[in-house]
Amino acid sequence: MPCIYDFSFQSKVIQTLIDWSLSLFKEACEKEDVVRIPGGIPVAKEAVLAQVLSVAFFVTLSIWAPALKHPSFSEEKEWRLIMHVGREGNPNCQYRKGSSFVVPYYNFRLQDEAGRLPLSKIIVGPAAHRDLSRNSVLLFLKSNGTTECEVENSGVPFRNW
Repeated sequence: MPCIYDFSFQSKVIQTLIDWSLSLFKEACEKEDVVRIPGGIPVAKEAVLAQVLSVAFFVTLSIWAPALKHPSFSEEKEWRLIMHVGREGNPNCQYRKGSSFVVPYYNFRLQDEAGRLPLSKIIVGPAAHRDLSRNSVLLFLKSNGTTECEVENSGVPFRNW
């Protein structure tokens, strides 16, 4: 999914999601007065619906949120692979040590049918060792059979606060 940098479009996405959630809530409230939860206990439907729809709202928002980026990053023209993982997890999910917590990740192939990475340009982000970072990317590309990809360092200064 391409990242969305336009603030007005981001606002429209979020407003549409809010409007959708509210319309579902209003529509559901018009159908019945009471909802029975497990055990046959009657509960005001508004309380149950509010919980159910808030979960639906946040699940849907969690799909869109990773694609919403500040307009100052628009030059990146970034694309993101977004995958929603349920609570039960996924047997293909792997984990690695992060700086503060365990990070879930998935291994997947980026190569095309010929085994090449279909990339035309990579901009290496700010780093303490710019040339070393750029050379590492070049070696990675070469090891994956990709030699026709432009690699340049970002113009953004590195700050290690």
